[in-house]
Amino acid sequence: MPSTWHQGELHLAIQAAFNWWNCHLHEFRIGGLRYGDLEVADEGGFTDDPRLFDESEVRLRDFGREHGAAFTYLYDFGDDWRHFVEIETQLAVDVTPRLAACVAGARARPPEDVGGISGYENFLTIMADPTDPEHAETKRLVRRPLRPGVV
Repeated sequence: MPSTWHQGELHLAIQAAFNWWNCHLHEFRIGGLRYGDLEVADEGGFTDDPRLFDESEVRLRDFGREHGAAFTYLYDFGDDWRHFVEIETQLAVDVTPRLAACVAGARARPPEDVGGISGYENFLTIMADPTDPEHAETKRLVRRPLRPGVV
């Protein structure tokens, strides 16, 4: 990802990588502080919490060149998806990329609104068993083919 991207753009890149729909609240936790989309938080009535800072104020380049800089990304406070984001390395390139790229992953991504970790485990169990009474309906609800081993 371009180092000029801010946390809001990183949020959208994560959404794209998971094929999620960006329909829930999210936040980043960095050094004990919370960052999010203040406009969305305002619409949801969460502006009473003064501890939420604007995610557009933190850019990937702000993490410097230190190896292992890390923070937490939370998405869908009901399903409670917690992602540990680590800046592994920053590369100097001749041309700044315009798009993010997913370079590695394991298993199929969890579908949006699957019910968090326990819901995803249940989803995988149902999808692995074509005789399960919920298999056909669950498969119908998946918006793209489930390909184990592919993010």
